[in-house]
Amino acid sequence: MKFRPVLVGEAEDTLLAHSLRAGDIMLAKGHRLTATDVAALAALGVSEVVAVRLDANDLPEDEAAARIAAAITPSHLQFSTATTDGSTSMRLPRDFSWPIPQWSIR
Repeated sequence: MKFRPVLVGEAEDTLLAHSLRAGDIMLAKGHRLTATDVAALAALGVSEVVAVRLDANDLPEDEAAARIAAAITPSHLQFSTATTDGSTSMRLPRDFSWPIPQWSIR
């Protein structure tokens, strides 16, 4: 997986490395650029974006986060669905007794 500047005209089917705002367009980090996106960005004068093309063995970060959460989820933990930034939140049930003082967790 290589993040790099990509000319807008060559950016179709890449994933944005950062959120992008141009004119009235707002595209989130991880958005897969379509031909429509590329045309709209070019029309607004955007010449390049920082993006990634996934290699055959690469996973999108949301899928990777979901797989990691599934692999480590013991019965007393719950994980949220991965978001566009590849993160997932860990939650404990309300009735779970946490033996470590909350102030000690950073």
